[in-house]
Amino acid sequence: MNSKLNLVERLRRQNGKKRSLTDIYDEGENTRIKMMKEANDNSKESSLSGILDIVEFFKENISDNEIAMSLLTNTGTSADTKFLAKLIINMAADVKKLTKEVQELKEIIGTKFTSEPVTIAPGPNFQTKYLLDLPLKTLEDFDMFDEQIKNDKEFRQDFVQSLLVLFDREEKLSRTFANMLRRYLSRELAMKFTATKQSATKLVFKDTNFCACMLDMTLQLYKTDSMKGLSMNEKKFYQTLSSVFPNAKDWNGCRTLRRKAQLAGPGEDDEDPDGD
Repeated sequence: MNSKLNLVERLRRQNGKKRSLTDIYDEGENTRIKMMKEANDNSKESSLSGILDIVEFFKENISDNEIAMSLLTNTGTSADTKFLAKLIINMAADVKKLTKEVQELKEIIGTKFTSEPVTIAPGPNFQTKYLLDLPLKTLEDFDMFDEQIKNDKEFRQDFVQSLLVLFDREEKLSRTFANMLRRYLSRELAMKFTATKQSATKLVFKDTNFCACMLDMTLQLYKTDSMKGLSMNEKKFYQTLSSVFPNAKDWNGCRTLRRKAQLAGPGEDDEDPDGD
């Protein structure tokens, strides 16, 4: 009994001053709280370290996200750790997907259309650079233009760039195609083509290098994020193109003139639909 009293007395007189029992109790409680906080912090650090170790393992060894989730579920990890690990794995998968899509877009722009440095701005400067008289007016002019697309790589790249400028994502695809064709083909020249069907009196646009550039550019654009959710293939491309050429007779205000002529009296129509 005396030894216990002596111990209390020593604690009360620690640091050269006499302390009450309340002071001693408070100090002990504060020490206990501090020790619990340190243990909790260490536990959090250990838990976070465990989560990061799990995520790193799955990132390095499991390429399939669903398999990773299945394996994670069957581990002995705590529920909170599993939840956080799944969240991080999902975020990592999203970032990986976005990175891949951005890289694909860079390849489309950098390799497909501009594998060599572009020396001019697209659009009207294409006409200026090559001293083109646009729109093309005769089949002879068109044949020369089409051959240059085939044989001159720089010319072809500049031409595709000019088509990209004319591609309006907010417009119907048929109207966008019409704007492209009207840029390069006169009304009279366009009326000499069908899109895909053979004709005794018309040429097939599908067989031209001009059309090949339009098709390739359109398919590539629909693979990018800006066109995500919309599908495109050769069949749809040519179906849309087939609706453009029959209407070439109405370019340059000729539809209005034709209607006025019809209202004035019976007459011969400019051109019968080619049924393309």
